[in-house]
Amino acid sequence: MFWIIFSLVSSTVVFFLSLSILFLRRKLLDNAWFLSEVAGLVGLRGKEKTKPIVILEALKDMKENLENRLKNMVLSERKCFDILNCLDDIVVILGENKKIIFANDVAKRFFGEERIVGKRISEVCESYELLNLLEKSSDKDELKGEIAFYYPSKKFYMVTLKRISNGSILLVIMKNITREKMLDKMKKEFITNISHELKTPLTSIHG
Repeated sequence: MFWIIFSLVSSTVVFFLSLSILFLRRKLLDNAWFLSEVAGLVGLRGKEKTKPIVILEALKDMKENLENRLKNMVLSERKCFDILNCLDDIVVILGENKKIIFANDVAKRFFGEERIVGKRISEVCESYELLNLLEKSSDKDELKGEIAFYYPSKKFYMVTLKRISNGSILLVIMKNITREKMLDKMKKEFITNISHELKTPLTSIHG
């Protein structure tokens, strides 16, 4: 997403810097050599393709192509973030040193901070269970675990940790399973009570 855009922009900057360095080195002392080098950088081959007008057109096309790709990536990134912000689950993306590089609206409300991007996860979250789970994920591509938060009220979450971008990025998804846990507890209590009620008359009869 944004790291891809950053890479693309960086490549573009490096490309045009390379042209500038070549130009400053030789200036126009050796036009043939200079044109040949520039033609190679833009992917042109052959004697006819080293003409200045051909190179300028190639540079123009390359610039327009890069601008279109960048525009499309920015739009894709925005759509992706809009989708993540519509989710009911907490979504956080961690980069180097577990610094937050994205947090959806639910995550910001949960951690009680609007500006959490750029901070380490340990700065906004004091949950030992979550931090411990994050540590365990350091050498795993994917890890799941159930954790509990006790303040301001007791809530349970199923946490999914998944490494992306060759392991440099950690995707954290936290699904609130409090309702499911409560229903499961009620179900168990109901079964226990029913079992007890059924046993009581039988005990009286046998007695």
